[in-house]
Amino acid sequence: MAVSIGRCLAADACLLILALTFHHSNADNIVASTEEAPHRRFEYKYSFKGPHLSQTDGIIPFWVHSGNAIPSADQVRITPSLRSQKGSVWAKNTVNFDHWEAEVTFRVSGRGRMGADGLVRTE
Repeated sequence: MAVSIGRCLAADACLLILALTFHHSNADNIVASTEEAPHRRFEYKYSFKGPHLSQTDGIIPFWVHSGNAIPSADQVRITPSLRSQKGSVWAKNTVNFDHWEAEVTFRVSGRGRMGADGLVRTE
């Protein structure tokens, strides 16, 4: 009798797990179908990209760079590959969106293997 009760409990537990799994996945599908896909657009005041990144005077429109940052036509070099250098690039306008995301590409490079001090991202 104990074996049959154990098998019944195991079968009931399996059915319960299956029922919860299917209910959970169906609920996710219903929620996912009612949510809108994110709207993506290029916000020029919060973005910069080459090939015409900086103007002839070295200014990036809607952005300010400081320290050892070096803007060029297709990139901003935050610091030269020397020790004890620092630089930054900040947007002049504050972000007034409720929800947003940022896509950033970093490339760390320099001459030789000596390197510099490191890289920090602040929010």
